[in-house]
Amino acid sequence: MNTVTEIPVPASDSKQAQEIYLQHVSILANQVYKSRALDNEFYKLWMKEKLNPTQLEIFADNYYHWIAPTVDRLAMTFVATKDLISRIEILHNIRDELGGGHLDGVHIFVLRRWLDGLLTKNAGHPFKNVDPSTTVLLPATSALTTKSLELCVRSAPCANGAILAQEWHAYTQFVMLYEGFRQYMQAYELDEFHDLCEYLYIHIGWAEKEHKEQSIITAVRSCANDQDLAELEYGYNTFIDLLGDFWDQLHKEIVAH
Repeated sequence: MNTVTEIPVPASDSKQAQEIYLQHVSILANQVYKSRALDNEFYKLWMKEKLNPTQLEIFADNYYHWIAPTVDRLAMTFVATKDLISRIEILHNIRDELGGGHLDGVHIFVLRRWLDGLLTKNAGHPFKNVDPSTTVLLPATSALTTKSLELCVRSAPCANGAILAQEWHAYTQFVMLYEGFRQYMQAYELDEFHDLCEYLYIHIGWAEKEHKEQSIITAVRSCANDQDLAELEYGYNTFIDLLGDFWDQLHKEIVAH
């Protein structure tokens, strides 16, 4: 079980209380591995066989548009969270997503580069559907985008519960996406393939490991009482359910094509 062992304790809270909430949060975070967010038919298909061009287009459109508001979710959580230490942790996450201030390192641009490479070689054209207003998205994709943002403005515990879900499912998500992408390796020169994997390597190599720890800290620090813990659990469980619905519906749409 992955947890952070040391949580900076606010002066108003006891060390014992924070340890109790840390235990609850750690158990909650690890529930992701048995949830539909990670244990679903899409990942099994993705890692088992190559998708056809239409299926890849469906994947690219819907995956891109659920990932696109990641910085928005973090920024809304930053605003909802008044604890300064938590804000510092969230700010580190936002900085990573924005490439440390370097435009070519912004994660959403690196994602577009990966999708360009995936579709150009395997569907005959680059990724095109960046504008959500002109992209046909699955209902579960729209729901995940809209409702996850709502969670991040509801309350600090709810927002940090949602971010806990976002960050704790993410590392394994990238591992499985990489494993499936390896099936397309023969379409590329060896260096080209690994260059395109930058989006996946960034997250597998270090980013998501740090973000998981940061989300544990902010989740624990958002809990001053059991009501806060209940709000945290609501944000986490709702986000996990939205992710499960997203992957389930994406799988159904793909196998229909």
